[in-house]
Amino acid sequence: EVNSRKRAHKPNWLEELLNVKFFKSCVAHRELRKNETNMFCTECVRRICHHCLPRHTLHDTLQVRKYVYQDVVRLRDIQKHLDCSQVQ
Repeated sequence: EVNSRKRAHKPNWLEELLNVKFFKSCVAHRELRKNETNMFCTECVRRICHHCLPRHTLHDTLQVRKYVYQDVVRLRDIQKHLDCSQVQ
């Protein structure tokens, strides 16, 4: 039943996750080092940096990584939200 709900429901934040540019400087933490936006908050529907995380501790966040010049998330992280049974 959980998988059928995942298939039937597209999360409202999915389009933003797919379209936003990651690894840019965080506008809220420009003055700090290591401020690249490599996290995505599914509750706030926005990219964040690790300095932003304390404000999102109760939110579900996804870490975005670089792999062969692509932005990716780990399968085990995204499968909580989407049916990934056909992903190899």
